[in-house]
Amino acid sequence: MAKSFTPIHTINPSIENITVQARVIRLWTVPAFNNPSETNAIEMVLLDAEGGKIQASIKKSFISKWRNVFLEGQAYNISYFGVGKNAGDYKPTMHPYKINFRMFTQAQAVEVVASTIPMDGFDFKSYEALKDLDNTVLIDCIGYLSEILSTDQFIRDGNPQKMLNIQLEDLQKNFLSCTLWNQYADQLTEYLSNHPNCQVFIAIQYAKIKTFHGVVGISSSLFVTGLHINSEIAEINDFKKRFGGEGKTSSEMVEQISSHISQKNENEFLKKSERKHVDEILEMQEVCNCVTLATIDSIELENGWFYLACKKDYKKVQDQKIDELTKFWCEKCNNYVEPVPRFKLQVRVMDESGSASFVIFDREVVQILGKSALHIRECQIKDGNKDDNDDSVPKDLKELLDQKFLFKVKVTDYNLKQSCPLFTVTKMSDDVDLIKTFQDVEGPNEVIEHEEQLDVTSKSVNHCKNTNTKKNVLNNDNENMDDNCEELCITPNHKRSFEELGWTSSEGHITSSEFSTNKTQRKIVVKKEKD
Repeated sequence: MAKSFTPIHTINPSIENITVQARVIRLWTVPAFNNPSETNAIEMVLLDAEGGKIQASIKKSFISKWRNVFLEGQAYNISYFGVGKNAGDYKPTMHPYKINFRMFTQAQAVEVVASTIPMDGFDFKSYEALKDLDNTVLIDCIGYLSEILSTDQFIRDGNPQKMLNIQLEDLQKNFLSCTLWNQYADQLTEYLSNHPNCQVFIAIQYAKIKTFHGVVGISSSLFVTGLHINSEIAEINDFKKRFGGEGKTSSEMVEQISSHISQKNENEFLKKSERKHVDEILEMQEVCNCVTLATIDSIELENGWFYLACKKDYKKVQDQKIDELTKFWCEKCNNYVEPVPRFKLQVRVMDESGSASFVIFDREVVQILGKSALHIRECQIKDGNKDDNDDSVPKDLKELLDQKFLFKVKVTDYNLKQSCPLFTVTKMSDDVDLIKTFQDVEGPNEVIEHEEQLDVTSKSVNHCKNTNTKKNVLNNDNENMDDNCEELCITPNHKRSFEELGWTSSEGHITSSEFSTNKTQRKIVVKKEKD
């Protein structure tokens, strides 16, 4: 006698002894918030023979049992599970409930042909219909890649971010803006580079609906999105046949990406700021943005290499004693927060004209190194460098020594009035082609399209620029940049005691010396050892 299965669309908490037969059409893991290398949950979307879809979740305590059991595309008989509410801002299904694995949940792999349960379960929405859909539910779209609209790289919450904004075209010649983030941007860029001279058709599964200035578009979600690029699936093959006609090729798209990146960098370093030698920056008599080509000669550690900031932004937190405990107050959040270290690195740079001290903040250091201050400090502790001395300088930071960069720096009103010879870096680049172009331009003082004067303490610096250049206009720690400059020029930072704050790393307790950011009584300069 054939086993009876409960249709997915009928599942609700009042039904007991449910068994479903369904295919895993999407499978992903969710990392732990404070430790991305650790899996916090396994999530999947299940599809049954009647077309019903439901999300299933395996929480952390059961991951060891199920880690290597489920495969995307495989069908399973699943029973003895819990049923809960399908909540959240971006849900992969419209089902009001979701499946939760429990201690006694059972799952058995079975062979089910694709004609019975499809392999992907696409539900493509027309571009015109998106404006009327529930934007808390993820959707599927398909189209021809007709344009690369923009590309960007920046830092968010201490982590490097990549964005690729593309344009899709449907069979009715409608257009849809689609933003791909991080791994999805990399996936498309890699495909375009490895598959020249071909038209590109994309099916994007589980995308967010986004509205910007009244225009509806889509965006990849953090973990759930599936990106199918010229895949050998029936839906894409059918779209190709019906699309017909000529269009731009993958090679042309690669050229567009390169052009966007090159134009952004050229605008920032070659067209919008004064070109100066290092000695000329020291002699400036007016507020300005300027660009110089210089080599990092040493790292100046008398003020440490990081500061404590709110997790949600770059605002420096203030420590307060409350009932013999130290808490950290964020003025922007108007609340006590858990702080994280962010880079504030003072370096000595040099060119043929002389040398000067620059301070580089979190966003730029992460952009160059690809690592956060928290990650580097924890690695430093694991390596046994727990003392606040020369040897405690992370080896990752030493990689910056003797390297040549283009620096965009801000000469501020504070620099001029207080004769402060420490300048804040708002952008830096080690791009070889950009450096060569900079060197080939004659006249170190040449100004092309001088950038308007901006208050470096204003939050609007990053957001009021043309969106085509936002990647390179990073005003590091912009809410208190002048305060930082004043602090570094006049008084050393107060040395913080982490031992009494109860801070711990992933390996255990962190002492005050392990997390100390400053050394106020001596000047420490780290230079690269010569062979």
